Amino acid sequence: MALLKKLRLSTLLELFWDASLLLIFITQALVIGCILIYGYLPLPTGWSHQVIAQKLPPGIIFTADEFRLQLDGSVTLVGVKLRSSEIQQNLLEADALEVQLAWQGFNQLPSPAGLVLTAGTLYIPSVYSPDGYRRAILERIAFRIAPDAGNWNVERFAALNDDIRLRGSFHFQSPQSASAKAKASYKNLNLNEANISEWTQNFYSQVAQFSQYKKRISYFKAPTVAFTYTSTDTQDQIIDLHLSSRQLRHPEVQASNVELQARIQIQDGTIRPLSAPRLTCTELDAPRFQIQAEDLSAEFPRIELNGLLSGHWPPCNLAAKRITLQDYELDAPTLQINPKHYPEIAFHGSTRSLNGAIALKGRIDAHTHSGHVRARGSIDLASLTPETIRDRLPDIAYETPPYLDVQMNFDTGFSLNHAAVYAQVDALKVDHLTFDHINTHATYQDGQYTINNLYLRRQKQWIDLKFSLDSHSHDYKLTLYGTAVPYDYNAILPRWWGSIFKDFDFSRTDYSLGDFIIYGNTQRKVADLYYGHAEASNVSYRDIAFDAAELIVRGRGPYCELRDIHTRSGQGWAHGKLAFASRIGDGKGPVSLRLDMDAKLTLEDAAKLFKGTAAQIIADFETDDLPVTKLKGAIFNSRYPEYQGKSFFDLSAALDSPLKFRGVPLDHLSFDLYGRSHVTHLREVELGYADGQGSAQIDIYTPPDSDSTLRYEFSLKDADQNQALRDLPQLDNLEHSLETTATNSPASTKREDARVDIQIHGEGPTKDPFKHTGFGNFEIRNDQLGTIQLLGPLSKFLQNTYFNFTSFNLNQMRGDFHYENDIVHFDPLRIDGTRTQINAPGTLRLSDQALNMRLKVSLFANSGNPDSNLRKISDLIIKPLPNLLEFELTGTLKKQKLRSLYDPRNLIPLFE
Repeated sequence: MALLKKLRLSTLLELFWDASLLLIFITQALVIGCILIYGYLPLPTGWSHQVIAQKLPPGIIFTADEFRLQLDGSVTLVGVKLRSSEIQQNLLEADALEVQLAWQGFNQLPSPAGLVLTAGTLYIPSVYSPDGYRRAILERIAFRIAPDAGNWNVERFAALNDDIRLRGSFHFQSPQSASAKAKASYKNLNLNEANISEWTQNFYSQVAQFSQYKKRISYFKAPTVAFTYTSTDTQDQIIDLHLSSRQLRHPEVQASNVELQARIQIQDGTIRPLSAPRLTCTELDAPRFQIQAEDLSAEFPRIELNGLLSGHWPPCNLAAKRITLQDYELDAPTLQINPKHYPEIAFHGSTRSLNGAIALKGRIDAHTHSGHVRARGSIDLASLTPETIRDRLPDIAYETPPYLDVQMNFDTGFSLNHAAVYAQVDALKVDHLTFDHINTHATYQDGQYTINNLYLRRQKQWIDLKFSLDSHSHDYKLTLYGTAVPYDYNAILPRWWGSIFKDFDFSRTDYSLGDFIIYGNTQRKVADLYYGHAEASNVSYRDIAFDAAELIVRGRGPYCELRDIHTRSGQGWAHGKLAFASRIGDGKGPVSLRLDMDAKLTLEDAAKLFKGTAAQIIADFETDDLPVTKLKGAIFNSRYPEYQGKSFFDLSAALDSPLKFRGVPLDHLSFDLYGRSHVTHLREVELGYADGQGSAQIDIYTPPDSDSTLRYEFSLKDADQNQALRDLPQLDNLEHSLETTATNSPASTKREDARVDIQIHGEGPTKDPFKHTGFGNFEIRNDQLGTIQLLGPLSKFLQNTYFNFTSFNLNQMRGDFHYENDIVHFDPLRIDGTRTQINAPGTLRLSDQALNMRLKVSLFANSGNPDSNLRKISDLIIKPLPNLLEFELTGTLKKQKLRSLYDPRNLIPLFE
């Protein structure tokens, strides 16, 4: 029986052991099957929920759809949901939560060694939502929680809030490692349901608050917020914050590569920086204020940030690589801003730009955009000028930048209300013009720009300048007073200024003084009105040296006058005015020059003064005295074809002392000359020649398509015949021929008094005097004109005795003539004596002086009364000789051939 009982007991034990082994095998097979099929081992959901619920504070409900034991010993929770017992809506949802376990044996449960959450979403329930709707506040949440020396760290936290990317970590101190204050805080922290509700409410209150702050960064495009969150106790948190965004798009500001770095402390709801927050960007553009910046950095002092988050400006320090303000570039500027009395913001700073450095100081109202700014320092003035204007200015250079002191007041909208500028510079070079020193004081008020005083010094020259400009009407006023050489400043003054003084030379000037005023409008290319006075000594005009010169300059628009010109050169002088008329903007120079000048100068200087045709005429004269000349005229620029043929001049000249015209000596001369297109008129020509008085009128025609021609009228009365012939170079041959024929004896060389009158009217080409046509008359009165010896040698012997009646003296020659080409026709040509008359019609060819004349001699035609006895006796004597006293004169003036019809050549030896 006992054995049977033992057998039964052993059989039961064997069955139990086999069942246990079978159960273990089935379990292992199930585990291996699950692992082979799913890769994990499912855990009981209910049991798992119970285990987790025991670890959570009361009031927190945690659920998961699945619990999976992984091969590495970790547990993965799928379909995780977390909520509060008071709120039916899930606060957190996640696709998966991996719990890393630390196994310490089979006799106790493993402890958690880490936790990884992926694809999570954090919601704000409708009860806490500002708009009353449940919505996601963080999406795509992922993080890892790991204990570290008793502390819990949330590592590799990543989430997305709209377009804001969050990257960071959380560090929570455990009560054991916390400070005494923190331990007390944790000790007082009883995680019951009420505390969880309070904690949840506080959390979502902060979320709502941060949602309001989010609006402050809504202008950042796809920003990334990197942070490190450290919690020392429930009321004290420290955050290291780094916000970055590729672009900032604000209605008034755009920026690139923006970064904000800060370390802040949140204590009892107060945000306080632990280090100076720094905001940087690589590029910034504020179009409204025309500001661009490169590598901008803003640093904020360690003050409470609640005001900043509420929209109040904190103090800050600004620095940048470069800031462009409108068209001005500032290099490496620094600026300290203090909004203590906000909206009024005080600032001061400096910049190393514009080839110099300046210090800035001022106050700005952030609401009205008004304020005051003062800048002092040495900068490049040329760089301040906008590029559009700088391209039109001459080259400006200086050894050291000028010193500036600028004060500006701005009204609402940063509109400039008032500005004052003081500046000084040494060794300034404008183009090739160097100034030793310049200082100025300028102001701006209500749209009115004013240079109260601009003083320039250049060697011995100095200028005082004043300027005003109305920015509303664009009207300006410029005054100049000084001792400067006018044309030295052509590069910095309007173009018309240089045209006024282009013919002046001040290189030898030891004194000059000018005073000018100019009115105009910047919308027009030339000044509306200008007026000025200038005087100088030892100045030259058109290469004429004057001991002293004085003039008035005045003009309107494109019209300019040099008026009341008074110059003195030794005993000479020149008075008058010049007027220039131009067209605006065509670049062809003055359209016309009008002259009205009176001068008493040497002929050489007068030719330089008048130039052109008048100068060519003056060049034909020679004299050591100073003639008085008057010139009026208008000369039009040949570059304006519509004015072709409009030029003219009127020249009057008078000289009471001897002079020469083309080598011909004149006792005196006066004339009026009128130059017109293609014709020149000489009128009222009065001259003294060969002790006689002459007058003339001449027309010179110069057509553009043919040779020039002359038309002339000349009269000379009571001139000395011998001197007249001697002083005409053109008649040297004729003079010699007439001298050899005028003597009645080869031995006679005595010159007697002989007077001549002549009148000529003619015309012909200017270049060929032998192709002229005309007419005239002449008369020669000379007691030694000639003698006819009736009895030949015997008459010569008796000539100086009481028996001289056989000699017939000739003392007057007169005649009319006309000429064509080189042939002069004399008809009549009459030679008279006391008793004798000779008629000699015929021709003289000027080219070779060939004669072809017929002489008829009447020995007693002029003697007494025709009815007197003497006349009757003479008729009886010569009655047999009428044909013997008719001759044919041929040959030339030098070799005359005189033949009677009966060739009685021995009867009259004079004509042999």
